[in-house]
Amino acid sequence: MYHACDYNVSFCMRCPDCILYGFAIGESGSEKSKVLVDTAFSITAYEDSHEVLTLNAPFEDGTMSRAGETTSRINTQDHVKPEVFFPSIVTLKDPTEAGFLYVLNNILRTKHYGAQTTRTGKMRNMVLAVVLADGEITSNLRLTQRTYDLLKLKDELRPPDPLLEEDVKQAMEKALTELLQGDGVHYQIIQGDHLKNVLAEADTVLSEEVIGRFLEQAFRESKAYFDTFIGVK
Repeated sequence: MYHACDYNVSFCMRCPDCILYGFAIGESGSEKSKVLVDTAFSITAYEDSHEVLTLNAPFEDGTMSRAGETTSRINTQDHVKPEVFFPSIVTLKDPTEAGFLYVLNNILRTKHYGAQTTRTGKMRNMVLAVVLADGEITSNLRLTQRTYDLLKLKDELRPPDPLLEEDVKQAMEKALTELLQGDGVHYQIIQGDHLKNVLAEADTVLSEEVIGRFLEQAFRESKAYFDTFIGVK
């Protein structure tokens, strides 16, 4: 029997979130994240993809007043303009089927960017490829640089006009294929129609009728991992 997770306060250490994304509880134990992410970079230049907005700076609880005091502080914050693309690679180490689908589901359902509740910019993730490899592949920076070069080569960069989604997709797919060849890893890349089939199968597993059984499997695997590698410490 275990309690629900309270982020950054109390972790159950047994659920898929804890096992896949990691946790740290001082002397009580820790687990490294199996989901590796890196800083994402916009394809277009900063001045074409971002704008700085001035806003009121609330107290830490997100309100403008506390104990009868109203804040007059102001702050500035970067906001991303619409139609800006951030090539990004998410690496999942040693996944099970349920673990892969759990992380994929989180990626597809993400609708906002930023780590703070005050950052509510809308966004949409597009899965362009799945790479099965025996090691970590290229970085976000290299992928973004190569995508930029391919777009520029085809004269598809026309600042300050936004990029076309189809142009970016084609350039990213070509860039990833080229970079994988120099990564020194054994890999299989899933793209195009094969990827559509994989995503359609995942959508079936994650449908309302089936997702309950899938989550039960994910929780059983996480609990088994805890019993084998964490609980025995």
